[in-house]
Amino acid sequence: MAVGKGRGRKLAADEVCVNLEGRRALATPADLAEYLGIPEATLAQWRYLGKGPRWIKVGRHCRYRWSEIDAWLDKNVGAA
Repeated sequence: MAVGKGRGRKLAADEVCVNLEGRRALATPADLAEYLGIPEATLAQWRYLGKGPRWIKVGRHCRYRWSEIDAWLDKNVGAA
């Protein structure tokens, strides 16, 4: 696992950015857009419309908890 602030080098697909307490760092809109393979503008539109994963405001910045992202993805699984 990579330990750090989540800035600087890109993480490999099997790496997760964690803080010093061993918790996963909050995801930025750029992190989530890359993870989902969608534009950041889509996330901004979802926030405006009240769609997408729940997010938190940290100061003036938008952040996502990975647990909320996972829960949202689980809730949106299509029928087989």
